Amino acid sequence: MMRGVVWEKKPANGSDTTGQKDYDLIVKEYPKPSFNPEREKGNVLVRVKAAANNPIDCKVMFNYKPMADFPRFGRDFAGTVVSIGKDVTDIKEGDEVWGTSCPAMAEYCVCPTDQLSKKPSNLSMEEASAIGVVYVTGYDALFAGTKKNRPPINEDSKVLIVGASGGTGTPGCQLAKHCGNAKLVVGICSGRNEAAVKEAGADCILDYTKVDFKTLTNAPKEEVLAEVKKYLPDEHSADFDGFDIVYDCVSSPDDFNYRPISQKFLRANGYYVCINSNSWLFMLRGLLVSMMPSLSRVLLPGNEDLFFANITRKKADQLSQWFSEGKLKMNIFETFDFNSASGNLNAIYDAQMSRRASGKVVVTGI
Repeated sequence: MMRGVVWEKKPANGSDTTGQKDYDLIVKEYPKPSFNPEREKGNVLVRVKAAANNPIDCKVMFNYKPMADFPRFGRDFAGTVVSIGKDVTDIKEGDEVWGTSCPAMAEYCVCPTDQLSKKPSNLSMEEASAIGVVYVTGYDALFAGTKKNRPPINEDSKVLIVGASGGTGTPGCQLAKHCGNAKLVVGICSGRNEAAVKEAGADCILDYTKVDFKTLTNAPKEEVLAEVKKYLPDEHSADFDGFDIVYDCVSSPDDFNYRPISQKFLRANGYYVCINSNSWLFMLRGLLVSMMPSLSRVLLPGNEDLFFANITRKKADQLSQWFSEGKLKMNIFETFDFNSASGNLNAIYDAQMSRRASGKVVVTGI
């Protein structure tokens, strides 16, 4: 047996402290994953030390209960390899690793070696546990995606990050500026987060409390670009004709829809890249493309790309290298103790879904 975080239905008279209505996050014993090295080809067994929460973990738990890894929780982890499967040659027992595998918020997890990487020596277990979903998402948004003809960013690229102060947007700023060497990185966020977003790599911000994006959505493209120019550094405003990539980390059924105005932000050959959508039909098309990539040109025509992050060993190792080189820096918003005496870990849901999390939410002491 082992302990792990699960979500469990509350008693009928339970109070709603999490926004999940009738569920609590608790630490509970359940069977340790079986691991026979002779049958576990390409897998490793990891003793987890820390795990990170993501919005997708909470949203699946709350909105898509039939689709969830019920009732177990989390997908990002860091820990130490305690056993290796058949044919695993590049990972050994005792290696410290980070990766993505569900459920991960438990004392042990089994993970394929193509979904992990060795932990950079300059990161703590807590920091490494938080790399997973958000940095792979940023990597795909800026360097990969589903469109085969979409060029990755480079030193001539101009990039707009929508939701730049969030858990996904901040890694996007870092990756665009410090790893893609983008010429210009602009973040949309609140003015109170300007300093943090600039520290992450943005050259300037568009403060959504001051820029009327709702009205601009219906304005001509020339007017939209003229408004953006007001906030650009002088060296970028003179020849600004739009962005090469708009990376949208915000648009959803619960937030403002930046998708329509993004077409006016873009240069003639620019791409709109998003990880969620205000439209369920567009989300469905993105989900189908994730299962059948060959249909991307049919289901996601034109210059729009909606994708679901897909971790691979190559991407994970590249991210580890960038962290080791200091090009990327982990920002942890809040940590919680796995061995909390409170009786539940509902606070990790509250912190993640509060809309104030400017970094990763991590559970430590596992």
